[in-house]
Amino acid sequence: MIAYPRYDLFNRRKLYQWEIQGLVSKHLMYWDCLKQRVPVIPADKSSPVIKPIGEPRFEALALKRILEDYTGGSEVFLTGSAVLGGGRDIDLVLIGGWNVEVLGRLRRKGLLKPPTPGMLYDEWLNKHYHIPFNKYYELKKDSLLLGSFMGKPYSLRITLYGRGWNTCRDKVFSRKIIRRAEIVVKEAVAKYTTPSRYRVVLRGDEYILETYRILYSELNPGEYTLINGYIETRRDNKYIIPDHGVLLPNK
Repeated sequence: MIAYPRYDLFNRRKLYQWEIQGLVSKHLMYWDCLKQRVPVIPADKSSPVIKPIGEPRFEALALKRILEDYTGGSEVFLTGSAVLGGGRDIDLVLIGGWNVEVLGRLRRKGLLKPPTPGMLYDEWLNKHYHIPFNKYYELKKDSLLLGSFMGKPYSLRITLYGRGWNTCRDKVFSRKIIRRAEIVVKEAVAKYTTPSRYRVVLRGDEYILETYRILYSELNPGEYTLINGYIETRRDNKYIIPDHGVLLPNK
C-alpha cells in the first residue's frame, strides 16, 4: 500500500514536515510499475479509520448527512483534521464520479457557497504558499470542490474508486522530467475527480495530463506553464504528470 503520512492519530495533530520526511524515508521502495521510489507499508499493518477519533464539528457531520441524502446513500467519509475532531475546515471524500453533478445541484440551491477571496487566501497561506497567490486564485476562484457550508470552509475530494488494486494496472514504461515547458489545455476528459484528466498539447504533440491533486482538478482550457513535471509513457498513451512540480496558469 502506498501511503503518505499526514497526521499523528495518537496525539491528534498534524505531523511536522521533518516527521513526515523521517517516516517516508524509512518506507521508501522502488516500484517498477511507476518507475520511482514510493513510501510503501504492508496492507496487513494498516486499517481504515471508520469512526472519527475526536468529536467532529457539527457542520462537518451536517454536510456529510446532506451529501449522503442527495446522493442516495453514496459513500461519504470524513478525512483530514475532521477525523481528529474539531478542525479549521470540513474535509470530506465522496466515492463515485456522479457526485460532481450532486455538488453542482447543491451549489445552485445555495446550500454550498463558492469560495471567497479571503477563504482562498487562507487556503493558499496554509497549503500552497510556494506558488504566487494570483496564480492560485486563478486556479481556484471558480472552484466547486472548495467553498463554505454554514460559514465553515470545506474541501471535497471526489474519487472514482473506493478501493485500489494489489497489482500493477497501468505500468509506466518510461518517464522523464520536464524542467519547464508551456502546455495548452484543450478540454477536460474527467474534471473535478481524483484522478482528473485533460487533453493537452506540448510542443505540438498531444498528451493526457493526469493529476491526483485537488489543486489541478478544475483546470479550464488555456495556456499553462509546467515546472518540474514528468512525461510518462504507458501502454495506451503518453501522460503529463504535474503533481510533483508546479502548474501555473499564464494569466
